[in-house]
Amino acid sequence: MENYSLIELLGKGSYATVYLARAINRDNQQVAVKVFDTQKKSKSMKEEIDILKRLTHPNVVSFIDEFVSNNKQYIVLEKANGTSLLKSLKAIRKYSEIDARSIFTDILRGVEYLHCNNIAHRDLKLENIIIDKDKGIKIIDFGFATMCKPEDKGNVF
Repeated sequence: MENYSLIELLGKGSYATVYLARAINRDNQQVAVKVFDTQKKSKSMKEEIDILKRLTHPNVVSFIDEFVSNNKQYIVLEKANGTSLLKSLKAIRKYSEIDARSIFTDILRGVEYLHCNNIAHRDLKLENIIIDKDKGIKIIDFGFATMCKPEDKGNVF
C-alpha cells in the first residue's frame, strides 16, 4: 500500500471492502481500492481481476493496478465520481425524459460493450451504476461478472 493512502470507507460487501484512496505517485489522484482477504481467495476474485484488466470503455469503471500485501489482495480502480443511480433517483424523484434517455443510452452502451467482449455482469442494479454531475454513467462492481464462451451467450445473457 506504499503508493496509496486510504481516505475513507466507500462500501463493504460480502467478499470485499472498498475504500476511497489517494494515489501518492499520481498527483494525488483519487482512486477506489477494493480489498480482499487472501485467506478467502476465490475463483471469482481472480475472474473479476481478469475481467477488469480487459475493459476500456467510457461507461465502465477502469482498472488501474493490483497487488498483494499483508494477506490482502488489492484492486485499484478509477474513482467513479458521483453517486449511485439509486441514491440519485431517491433524491430527485425522477429525471426528465431527455436526461432519462441519455442515462439509459449510456447504460446500454456499457452493457453492449461487455456483451461484445463476452462478459456478463450478472449484478447490474441501480447501486452498481454511478452517475456524475453531468449525468454520465459508469458501471461498477464486477464481483459476480463472468467470462462467457461465445457459444454460451444465449444461456448466460
